[in-house]
Amino acid sequence: MSADGPGYVAGLSDGTLIRGRAVLLASGVEWRRLEVPGVDDLLGAGVYYGAGPSEALACTGSRVVVVGGGNSAGQAVVRFSRYARQVTLLVRGRDLGASMSQYLIDQLSAIPNVEVRVRAQVAGVEADDRLRAVIVRSGDDTAPVQVPADALFICIGGTPRTDGAAGIGLAANAAGYLVTGGDAAGGPGGSWPLDREPLPLETNVPGVFAAGDVRCGSVKRCAAAIGEGSMAVALVHRRLAEAGGD
Repeated sequence: MSADGPGYVAGLSDGTLIRGRAVLLASGVEWRRLEVPGVDDLLGAGVYYGAGPSEALACTGSRVVVVGGGNSAGQAVVRFSRYARQVTLLVRGRDLGASMSQYLIDQLSAIPNVEVRVRAQVAGVEADDRLRAVIVRSGDDTAPVQVPADALFICIGGTPRTDGAAGIGLAANAAGYLVTGGDAAGGPGGSWPLDREPLPLETNVPGVFAAGDVRCGSVKRCAAAIGEGSMAVALVHRRLAEAGGD
């Protein structure tokens, strides 16, 4: 994608060029995958990528395993612990301090139904029609152990799909997610060029909007992305009216 006079031109994979006065980026995230046999076969049947607030209540009385060592994994464990019978956090590193905020580490250590296993990773899964157990290999142990589990949440991050818009100077946070709204006013390489503030979901480039997982601060859930997309369409119409588009 590149600037094209007052608007933008986007090139599709088949070579087609599309011109417009506004652009909505809803390209999502490429989630890092857990390369363990059987995991992908259980997606939606006990195995999930990411862990939002809505999943916590659904895990009432369950045994939950969370994989990941970052803040998103720690926050998920805290939420699950309020409803689940047992929550086990698996971390590949030697300790949590390298990738998780201290306040979360302190919280986890004080929750009685949370177990943190460092130097641990998923070696396999056991299932019938859905997940029943996670096979965990810890440290230098040669023999993996079975951890009964009703749900496995994988929180190992992802990469936002922004390559197609790399040439127009969009502002992003350290992880590459697009910055929108009031946070985008500074932008890289200069100040916001218009008299007004950026619209909600508008990036630092006027007329370029971002919605869903690709956006910094999004909830990373399908329903939320749909809502943002609907909101962004209304904002695009507002931008077109401002720019004199039809």
